[in-house]
Amino acid sequence: MSQIGNTKPMINGREYAFGDIALNWLGRVVIGFTAVKYSDNQSITLNYGAGNYPQSYTKGQYKAEASITLQTKELIALDASIPGGLRFQDIGPNDMVVTMGNDGAPSISDVIHIVGIENNGRDWKQQAQAGAQEIEIKLVVSTIDWGQQ
Repeated sequence: MSQIGNTKPMINGREYAFGDIALNWLGRVVIGFTAVKYSDNQSITLNYGAGNYPQSYTKGQYKAEASITLQTKELIALDASIPGGLRFQDIGPNDMVVTMGNDGAPSISDVIHIVGIENNGRDWKQQAQAGAQEIEIKLVVSTIDWGQQ
């Protein structure tokens, strides 16, 4: 008898949720974030020779990208923690650590190696429901180390 679908159990029987994430950046635990997004990719090109089918492949350049959406109060607190009156965009290379864990399972962390910060700002708008003002910060990323324990 064959099984259909995933035959491996989920971690602790439940998936990670937003509430299972802890984020450490610029020497502090960041609690006023509402989104963090990161990914990496590397193009693959098929190489053709004689005949109709690829004979080999090559890999292109690696590229990583990331962004974080912060509540304005958190962004102001991060700004205030920058030494020497530097602008947010002047912060040198640093790491952001996103840690996932639930139900007592071992934590897993992704380490985002940030080269720079592209933008700073405020985004004030009237909202349909009362809520915190937010701004998306785009990060310049060199690499991502996935699943560090």
